[in-house]
Amino acid sequence: VCAFLSKESALVFTVLAPTYAFLATRGLRRSNELRIQIVVVSLPILLALGSCFLLRYNALGSVFVAAPYSGVIAENPLFQLTFLDRFVPALKILGDYLLLLVFPVRLRADYSIMPDDLLMSVYSFDGMAVVVTLLSFCAVLWSQRHKLWSFWGLWFLLAFSLTCNVLFASGTLMAERLAFLPVIGFVGALTYAMSDYCDGLKVSVALRVFLLICLAGALFFRSLTRIPVW
Repeated sequence: VCAFLSKESALVFTVLAPTYAFLATRGLRRSNELRIQIVVVSLPILLALGSCFLLRYNALGSVFVAAPYSGVIAENPLFQLTFLDRFVPALKILGDYLLLLVFPVRLRADYSIMPDDLLMSVYSFDGMAVVVTLLSFCAVLWSQRHKLWSFWGLWFLLAFSLTCNVLFASGTLMAERLAFLPVIGFVGALTYAMSDYCDGLKVSVALRVFLLICLAGALFFRSLTRIPVW
């Protein structure tokens, strides 16, 4: 309830929880047990979501949902576009999130951009390379779907489903605050993928701990440099 009242992006829990329940219990022999487990996990979240929707509607009334072409001015150039028109630019933005997590070197406090500049950046060589990188990431997730790290990669994508402008146009084009929940999936995928890789090479525990300390230390100091910005 607190998450739903704090930020609309918490709506993705309604997708993440059933997905996790399905993957965690798909080894159950009887399908009825699987359905019961998914209901047990999902029902409390749906009840909390329904309560928050009622509170939101009671507070906002007719502006409960701000639809495109409603006269609402948004800082997002994709807000007024149709699904087909914003699909490729939204994929590019999602790819930018992924690349910033892997290479956090060009972070900004404000990612807003003028509409013409956005389209030029999307349909440039670099923009198409970002889209191809994202699609390749999705293809790898599908090909490795039997491994645990692929679920966390799926978490990354699902957690962005409401804010990356692919399915729905939001009021924000891109912002670091929208990546807090998806980062959990990225860290999980990175952790389990590195674990599988180390298992394949039979890396010792001591070396694994050393690599973990180096990675965590690098990310810690990169995060530390962002504190003055915020």
